[in-house]
Amino acid sequence: MEGAPKPIDTVDESYTKPPVVTEAVHQAFQPPNAVPAKLTPATSTTLLGTWIPASGAMPTNPHVTLGSDGTWTGTDGCNDVGGRWVIDAGGRFLTTASWSTAIGCDGAPIPEWVAAAQRAAFDGATLVLLGRDGHEEGRLARG
Repeated sequence: MEGAPKPIDTVDESYTKPPVVTEAVHQAFQPPNAVPAKLTPATSTTLLGTWIPASGAMPTNPHVTLGSDGTWTGTDGCNDVGGRWVIDAGGRFLTTASWSTAIGCDGAPIPEWVAAAQRAAFDGATLVLLGRDGHEEGRLARG
């Protein structure tokens, strides 16, 4: 097969074959729904800073901080997470994430919201993170 990687004895041969692009895979790579008309798309400037659950601060301090250098760090209250982020003019939000721990505690799944979001917008001063199909992942307030 032209351009295929050479097989490695210790790796399953299936990794040398091209992926099968099914309808489900095709749909997963479609652009996310647009920001709803009642919301204002976020920008790289309006996202900067620290965000906490819109319901208010919690003793475990779940939060996310979006930096001007394109990095983000956060916690659900006991697990630290970080990655990179970028946003376009229409509020399309793309992140990477690397999880560091997996401890259960009382908090808010803010890092999960950030990792799952594909659009970011504002409802007044409240940051709304939206999934690909437009559903709300979570709401955040400035911390």
